[in-house]
Amino acid sequence: TNATPTITSGNKFRVGTSASLIYEKGFQKPISVLLGIRYAQRGYNVEVIFTDKAGNFQGKDIIGGYRLQYLSLPLMAKYTTGKNLQGFLAAGIIPSILTDAHFENAMPIEGQDDRTPLPDTRRNFDLAGQIEIGIQMAVNEKFRLSFSTNFQRTFTSVTTPLFFASSSWKHYGFGASLGVQMAI
Repeated sequence: TNATPTITSGNKFRVGTSASLIYEKGFQKPISVLLGIRYAQRGYNVEVIFTDKAGNFQGKDIIGGYRLQYLSLPLMAKYTTGKNLQGFLAAGIIPSILTDAHFENAMPIEGQDDRTPLPDTRRNFDLAGQIEIGIQMAVNEKFRLSFSTNFQRTFTSVTTPLFFASSSWKHYGFGASLGVQMAI
């Protein structure tokens, strides 16, 4: 997630989990359409720089992070080339609904919850674009194995006039995917 202007002294990417179930329908060889459902974790870690009274650097530490979880419905077009070992390129849009949003404190105060829910004034809808490149190989007539890498970037911001109004949070990220495809 990219927050501009930065609302802390620094933010760092976070590693998240994503899981999908995708249906692929051949349209007109070599083009197919992909439609699916995906769970994805997004957000970023907050880094704070510590100084002494004179302003001298004393260190830095991650104090927590924004954790946002989405349920998405990817819709993509895919171009495939090759026979047994195939290469593919896919691109499309990914509308998403925010299912959970909180700040996770890495240095909680004793007796307090380390998770603080983000207010309901945030934007709960996200629209992203994604491009993906990969390879797939037939194991037999019914199964294929695939590996791909992708880049995703949102067009919308989580922020609203009532939630971090002077900032814009737009998600972006790179992903790697291993898949098993089954013919129905």
